[in-house]
Amino acid sequence: MNNVKCAYGCGCAANFFMKNGKGCCSKNVSSCQGMKEKNRKSKVGINPFANREHPRGNAGKIAWNKGLTKYTNESVAKCAASFSQSIQSGKYVPHRTPHTEEMKNYLSNKMHDRYSAGWEPTCGRCKKYDYDSPIAGKVKLDGTWEVKVAIYLDSIGVKWKRNKIRFNYIRPDGKSATYQPDFHIEDWDTYLEVKGYETELDRAKWSQFTEPLLI
Repeated sequence: MNNVKCAYGCGCAANFFMKNGKGCCSKNVSSCQGMKEKNRKSKVGINPFANREHPRGNAGKIAWNKGLTKYTNESVAKCAASFSQSIQSGKYVPHRTPHTEEMKNYLSNKMHDRYSAGWEPTCGRCKKYDYDSPIAGKVKLDGTWEVKVAIYLDSIGVKWKRNKIRFNYIRPDGKSATYQPDFHIEDWDTYLEVKGYETELDRAKWSQFTEPLLI
């Protein structure tokens, strides 16, 4: 029976002996948990790039591919083609564990609570704009189109507000969701939606919306 302990601090039995005569729990000293912990502690608080330049040049340097696309640069085009091929062939699979039904319900309820508290998500790629209306007060609007609509509503003097009420509907895939029109024109008792183009999801929202709606 081997009673020799690993000489590198893990406390396990020495199953292997190194050229220096010391016993180790593993064939490689770097695999010993005691040695791993010792190396980790020796690196805590130490900047490995303190006396040399970062290899990826993160000190304010511009990335080599900044502003380039697959249409303007051969290297970017090759990367895009390779990545696309990996996805289509099934070689690339996102490394994530699917949520359980319990977690899905938890996240859904948390999102509904945020909406109820007045949270407004970012609208696609649209920039948020602060707009101070003499009628609706200070509101946040998604993109310049909504700003132009708000300016027009103020110019004609109708009473309006940024809508924060969400309405339930069923998506084309059969799942339940909520829909929030952009404005509510109180003088007309009508909701107003600002859209650039119509999608299948939009048609599902609008067909199930029971309130007066202008698009």
